Amino acid sequence: MTKRENVISAFIAFGRVALCALLVLCAVPARSLAISVDEAQRALDSAEAQVAAISEEYTQIQQQIEDLQTQINETADEAMAAQQAVIDGQAAISEAANYEYRHDTNVSLLTIILESDSFSDLLKNLDYMSRIMEHHASVIEEQKANKERFDEAIDALNAQMSTQEALKDTLDQKREEAQAVVAGAEAQLADAQAAEAARLEQLRREAEALARARAEEEARKAAEEQAAKDAEAAAKAEQEANQGGDSSSGNSGNSGNQGSSGGSSAPSGAGWQTGWATAYNVVGTTANGSQCGPGTMGVAVPMSWPNYRSYFGKKVEISYGGVTVLAVINDCGYMGGGITSLDLQPGVYAKLGYPTAEDWGRRKVSYRILG
Repeated sequence: MTKRENVISAFIAFGRVALCALLVLCAVPARSLAISVDEAQRALDSAEAQVAAISEEYTQIQQQIEDLQTQINETADEAMAAQQAVIDGQAAISEAANYEYRHDTNVSLLTIILESDSFSDLLKNLDYMSRIMEHHASVIEEQKANKERFDEAIDALNAQMSTQEALKDTLDQKREEAQAVVAGAEAQLADAQAAEAARLEQLRREAEALARARAEEEARKAAEEQAAKDAEAAAKAEQEANQGGDSSSGNSGNSGNQGSSGGSSAPSGAGWQTGWATAYNVVGTTANGSQCGPGTMGVAVPMSWPNYRSYFGKKVEISYGGVTVLAVINDCGYMGGGITSLDLQPGVYAKLGYPTAEDWGRRKVSYRILG
């Protein structure tokens, strides 16, 4: 049985436990007004049927969330491919411009006319010049198309993330509906007689397992939130004390320049966080076995994050100064014990507009992990 199926089974059990517990604990033996065991059983069966229906809807919504996550991963892959095409196109245009500058290929129409030996030679030269101009125009148009494809993928990604967050909210509503069913049954069974003690004990254990799982999940989220708050507070204190930079372990390294918070407002929407980002340029192998070097689009995360290795392979969307970049989490480091949220590899900070790690230094970015 999968983790999700375990959660759903325990969720159904929660409704049963509350109702059965009321049958036992609220019983008044020999009371003439107490309802019969059969009536209590019918009330319990009705409540169970309602909880089962809610749980079925819960399962369907959960499946939609998982399917949407698959779409998010595919869209992120498409966005990264478009992003790489833009990077490659920029490099091609730069190389062509450098070649023309070095070889002084800019030839005027007057020069072509004057230097042509014959009318036939003139036509050939004009045709050659026309082909060069058409090639340059086609390269520029292709670059525009790649940029449009990247922007469309980012827009689709934002829409999918928003839809997924809405579905998660719906899951919370379904949990509340199940609790409402239990509360309604409690009012009906206030005078119920004790019944099925063994069944009650079994269901109570299942409900306790659900409660423990829920508590562990809440504790994990609380630990992540507290780590982020502590990192933000430490970063602020460090900035006020004019102590820039921090060190990391493994391949991930941090620059020592003074931090910057960027020149535009942070994006709003589902999953966005803010944190400090540094940069490193080390040629070698990352913590998950990926390659790191010039042009690689990877980032490192702090080892202080709970279960930090579970983030390996996930994509992260980074926004700074109005520019959005997608990268892959493939490395980790000490990173000041979590003061720094991300450590950027060369391809990432170059895409954000900074050619070297020293130029990037340490800056506050907006980011969200996709998945």
